[in-house]
Amino acid sequence: MKVRGSIFLSVVAGFVAVLSWGGAGMGLRGAGGEPPRAQVGSTATTIPPRTVPALPLQRPSDALNAPTVHLGESLHVNPGVAPAPGSLTVVGRHEDVRVAYGAVADGVGARKLMEYLSAEAGETSGIRKPYRARMTVRVVEGATPEMVDQTVRAVQRINAALPREQRLRFDDALVPSEVAETFGTSGCEEVPCDRPPMPNGDIFVRFAPAEVWLGAERAAKTPHVSGQGEFDGWILRRGTGEHRRSHWAGRVWVDPVRATGESRLHVLVHEILHVLGRHHADPERFPESVMRPVYGPVSQGGILDPLDREVLLAVHGRLAPGAMPHEIARALEPWEDTSIHVRGELSVEGTALAFGVGLRNGLARPWAYGTASSAILAENPTLSESSTWSARVLGFTRTGRIVAGAAELTVRFDTRAGTLRLTALESWPGGQPPGAVGSGTRWGEGDLVYDVVLLGNSFVRTGGDAGQVTAGFFGGSHEGIAGVMERDDLVASFGGER
Repeated sequence: MKVRGSIFLSVVAGFVAVLSWGGAGMGLRGAGGEPPRAQVGSTATTIPPRTVPALPLQRPSDALNAPTVHLGESLHVNPGVAPAPGSLTVVGRHEDVRVAYGAVADGVGARKLMEYLSAEAGETSGIRKPYRARMTVRVVEGATPEMVDQTVRAVQRINAALPREQRLRFDDALVPSEVAETFGTSGCEEVPCDRPPMPNGDIFVRFAPAEVWLGAERAAKTPHVSGQGEFDGWILRRGTGEHRRSHWAGRVWVDPVRATGESRLHVLVHEILHVLGRHHADPERFPESVMRPVYGPVSQGGILDPLDREVLLAVHGRLAPGAMPHEIARALEPWEDTSIHVRGELSVEGTALAFGVGLRNGLARPWAYGTASSAILAENPTLSESSTWSARVLGFTRTGRIVAGAAELTVRFDTRAGTLRLTALESWPGGQPPGAVGSGTRWGEGDLVYDVVLLGNSFVRTGGDAGQVTAGFFGGSHEGIAGVMERDDLVASFGGER
C-alpha cells in the first residue's frame, strides 16, 4: 500500500528542519507494499479446555492491568516472562514458599536489537515514535463487548513491554461514528490535509468490513487483508536534535469477519504498533516478529515475540524520535541481555503455583501462573460468605532492591468485592537475594492496601493505594491465589493459599 500523504524535509536559517509524514501503517516499506495477510487455514490455538471457564471480558479500565491467558489448563498472568523452572538457585524459604534467585540470559541481545532498529531507521528519516508520552486508545461505536475485550487485551500485551510512564491509556466511552469520520489520517494527498487532524494523542480503533476502508474493488482483489493502521505525525526538530513540537494520532481498521478469535488479537496488536511507528519486519531476518507482513499460525500466548518486546522498550525507553542508526547505537549502551529474577513456588492441594519478577534494562516484569480453576469462584459451594487467602510477596524496587513481605486477601461473596493487604514489606540491597523473613529493612511504610473486585476467577484493583493489581484463583476448588502488583516504586508478584 502506498504511503498516503507526503514526506518532506525543509531547512531554513538556524538549521531548523520540519519532518512531516502521514502514513498508512500497512505499507511503509515503499510504494506498492501490501497489508499483512492471514495464511489460509491459520487457526487460534489458545482456546482453553472446556473444563476451564472462559476469562472474563476485559473492560477499558483494565487496559493498564497485566495480560492474562489460558494455556491449556493453566492460567498465566503476563505470559512469556517467567524463567524456566530450575534455572534459578533456591536461596531459602519464606514460610511455605520456596524462594529462588539468579541471573538468566533471556534477552535477544543488543546486536539483534540494533539490526532490527537500524533497518527501521534506514527506511525513513530515523526512528518513528510519538513524541507525546502517553497515547489514548478509543474504540468507535458499533463494536461489541467482545471486540472491546480483544482491543483491551491487545493494549495489555503492548503495555506489558512499555515503560510505565509510556503505557497506552484506554477511553471507556465509544467514539460516535460521525465524529470518527470527521477527522483525516488517510485520503489526504497533500499536507496540510483539508480535513481537521485527529486529536493529538488519540488512536481510533474501528471494526468494519474491508470494503469500508479499502474500497469495494480492492477488497474484492485482496480477500486476505484483515486490518490496516494509519497515522499522522510531525515533529519540528532543531539542528541540535531538540524536539520542540509534535502531533501524533492514528486510526486502526479491523474487519471482524476476516479476523476472528486469537487471529483478531494478532491483527489488533500489529496495527496498533503500526500507529506507534513500527514498520513491517523482514520475514526472513525476523520470522517470529508480530510485525512480519504475513500472519502465520498463531501460537499459544505468543502474540509478541521477545524481540518485539525489546524493540518497544528500546524505542519508548531510550530512543528519541528521528534517531538514526549511529544515535541508536549510543542510546543502547549498555543494553543487557541478562535478567535478574526472583521467583516463588509453593504447592497448594496438589497444585503448583509459581510467581516472580524479572528485571532487565530498567523494566521489571512480574508474572504468575498455575493450574486454572475448573469452576467460577462465586459458584463454589464449599466457600462461606467470606473467605481469606494468605500469601507471600516478592518484587523489585525501581532501583533494583529486592522486596518481600506477606499478603492477605479477604473476599466477601455477597458483594463480590474484597481487600488485598500487603504487609511487613522489607527490602535488601540491590544485587543481593532476599534474606530470611525479618532480616531486611522496612520498605516504605511497610504495607499497602487495595480494594479489589471479583471478575470470574480473577480479581483486580478498584481503589486503595496506587498501582494495578491483576490476579487469579487457582486449583480445582480455588485453593490458591497468585498475581502481580505494579506501581511506580515497586513491581511485585504474590502467591498463596486459602
